[in-house]
Amino acid sequence: MRVSATAGWTLACLVSIAGVKCVSAQEQQPISESNVLLSQPAETVENVQSPARVGLGLQFGATPDTVVLNLNRLYSASDFGRRVLQEREQAFLRLIRENEIYVKALEQEERWLDNLRTMGAVSELEFGILAEVFDDKVNSRRERQDRIVALLSEWNNQNQGEFTVFIERSLPELARQERFQIVLNASETLYFPPSLDITGLLLEEVNRNLGDGTRSLNYETPEQYVLRNAPAI
Repeated sequence: MRVSATAGWTLACLVSIAGVKCVSAQEQQPISESNVLLSQPAETVENVQSPARVGLGLQFGATPDTVVLNLNRLYSASDFGRRVLQEREQAFLRLIRENEIYVKALEQEERWLDNLRTMGAVSELEFGILAEVFDDKVNSRRERQDRIVALLSEWNNQNQGEFTVFIERSLPELARQERFQIVLNASETLYFPPSLDITGLLLEEVNRNLGDGTRSLNYETPEQYVLRNAPAI
């Protein structure tokens, strides 16, 4: 068993963590692939003219029944989405720094084992036992790292899901107030005039009612989520 193989692992270990990008707000995974986010029966539409609704009507000379919402932009621009992105980036940075410390320690131990073998301080049998213990330590570290990365991804998806549920619950009331009948997902719509985009209108309501999500009873930091789902890590 060749101890120097660990040198390749130490590089791969760093790359594998750094390779899980702390994505920017623009690179977040789409939170919905459905084109029609809301279809409101015509009989539920009230004859109400809110300021936002009047503004849309002035742009078109008539009140549009179909509007467009950019869910990904809404998420990334919201206080909730920015908080999730920031906490995720910080969690990965801590994991990278922690990994760098382990890599240095493992490289030092690897050199020590190589020196023992070079100087003939141990027999081949003894070296084989020490090398096997070392490899087990390396593999254990890699498995721990992979598990944490997977849990951080789960945590991110869980937060996106919570945001999506809030939007799904908010759209019907917004549609009633603004007299929208159909709300389309911008990412699945080939073309629409920018004036039909209600993302900014909904962003204000999201920030006011949902906030950054830290007051939710289900709020967990990435570290708390990891410890709850893998306490032995």
